[in-house]
Amino acid sequence: MVTQPRLLLHRDGFIDNAYDRRSTSSPRHFKRILYSISLLKDFKNMGSDSADHSSDEAQYYDCDVSNVLLALEKAARMPGFYDVDLSEVYDMEYWSAYQKVYGGDKDPFEDNEGGRVVDATWANCLTKSTYEISRIKKMLQALLNVANDLEAEFKSSKERIVAAKRSKGIKSLPDDLLAKIFQIAVWEEDYDGAKQAIRLASVSRRFRTVALEKRGLWTTLFSLSSRNQLEALIPRAGPSEGFDVFIHYDFDKKERGAGLKPFIDVCRPILSRWKTLTLTQEYYEFLGPKRSSVEDALEELHNLFVNDGLHLSTLEELNVHGETSDRHKDGKSDICAWAANLRAVRCDYFLPSTTRLSSVSTLIVSQGISGGSSGSPLNVLLDFLRMVPNLSFFQLEANDASMEFVNETLPVVECAAIISFKLQLDNFFLLSFPVEDSCIAALMNALRLPSLEEFSVDVKASSSGRTEGECAEWSQRTGNLMCALLPDHISMSTRMKSMFFKLWRSGSVWGDEEKVSPDARTSHIPLDRILHFRTVALSSFVQVLFTQEAGDADPARISEGRLRELRFVECKNMTSAHLKGTVDSLESLGVWDDIERIVVKKCEQLVYNEIVEVVGEKRLQYISH
Repeated sequence: MVTQPRLLLHRDGFIDNAYDRRSTSSPRHFKRILYSISLLKDFKNMGSDSADHSSDEAQYYDCDVSNVLLALEKAARMPGFYDVDLSEVYDMEYWSAYQKVYGGDKDPFEDNEGGRVVDATWANCLTKSTYEISRIKKMLQALLNVANDLEAEFKSSKERIVAAKRSKGIKSLPDDLLAKIFQIAVWEEDYDGAKQAIRLASVSRRFRTVALEKRGLWTTLFSLSSRNQLEALIPRAGPSEGFDVFIHYDFDKKERGAGLKPFIDVCRPILSRWKTLTLTQEYYEFLGPKRSSVEDALEELHNLFVNDGLHLSTLEELNVHGETSDRHKDGKSDICAWAANLRAVRCDYFLPSTTRLSSVSTLIVSQGISGGSSGSPLNVLLDFLRMVPNLSFFQLEANDASMEFVNETLPVVECAAIISFKLQLDNFFLLSFPVEDSCIAALMNALRLPSLEEFSVDVKASSSGRTEGECAEWSQRTGNLMCALLPDHISMSTRMKSMFFKLWRSGSVWGDEEKVSPDARTSHIPLDRILHFRTVALSSFVQVLFTQEAGDADPARISEGRLRELRFVECKNMTSAHLKGTVDSLESLGVWDDIERIVVKKCEQLVYNEIVEVVGEKRLQYISH
């Protein structure tokens, strides 16, 4: 048998190796302490190798297993605990049970040909060691169960301490600050804001007093609330607060005679104080031929308001949330007839029929832009844009933008007042993106923005290639996309001041795509398309390279360029080598010397000294957070 290390029991219950005395603060000493836990049975007189099974059982029965707990607690207090690889320390080869059974120089099964029984002494040792391991597992399981219970007790106590501190902290807040916190909590609940206000008022006497004095907490009205609830809420808002109204439309209830009239009747005295109106509809999984849409709700509202001569004179914001399956139809919901002072409109998968909304300055639309001919979503969108002539901010969240546009050429629509345009392309398939005649190209060619100063594009890519060839094709298509986004009437505009382009991918793992080198993909930025923008900000999960659209760079056109500032924002995979490649591409096109400032913000892989080596300290503005 292999000779075991001579072990000495210290007065404090620890075990040390007699032939390896080093500083007790060393990692090796700490490992020995942990190792000693598995060897406790050796110094507890648990029996000799020659003892029979019954005497071994008796010695185990008499042993004081509480020392195991003491050793564990002392080991857990050691300062270097988290520096130790426990799986390495507790490897089975370090266990005395393993050494007793398998630690010899000779394989016990070496001469066992023909099924001859192995050495009886070794077999007895194997049996005893098996029992030892069973008892060790029993002790460890008992310790683990109690440790879990104790950990739960500690967690409960900590939560009570945190709750007490929070309670004490809230008590120290002045009433006006507490009221502002309540207001934020109510706003976050949208249509359930009134329920949140009631919950807050039910916490304590002080909370109730603060909540009732804060009129703005009671201004959320929901069409599915009962008449009694609405009549109780409205007086709490006071005589002058504006109301945020949420109407949920169920066409089936309308068919049964339960439309919006009861809700409007309750609100009739305060209609002139409606500040925002949000319209949603019941979702139908299975669509019938007579399936309604939010247009029906708008028509009912139109009839209720116009027929009775009612006007929402202070309504500033209208939100209409449709479904992707909604069918557009020429309805009779002339919004301007009852909400002439709107400032902002948001429409999800639905655009209402209306006359000119001259007061609207902000429009946010979520819409699929592929499909049919005369009634295609793009035509409907362009028609609606004609109805908002004073629009200054336009945000479009476009789905299916990478698909081919198969219709005739769209009519040109000029939106002369738009200054800021934010475009979001969801689930964009670059590999299937047609170089010409795409939906997004058709939209950008038809949409004329002569006053545009700020253009922001957010592309959520759905695929980036599973092979080197596909990755190269994908990279080429990024340049094609930029050309589609920036036709001549935008790229040559002298009004444009800045552009922000973000390219990111949906999901963190793409299966086979992760097997391709990250450097196999690049985002191509055609320099010709951005030369007249003074500031360009880029955010990309792949390396950025500036390219020439066709042929050699035109020195005359480059000299007329106004590009002076480049910003790299949240390029989480960009390294100093990638940044150097970007700079080299600018130098090869002859524009690097004209760049006055490079801003690097929240790029995880880049550090200041490396950036300075690439771009120089004079140009650099570095923002790490």
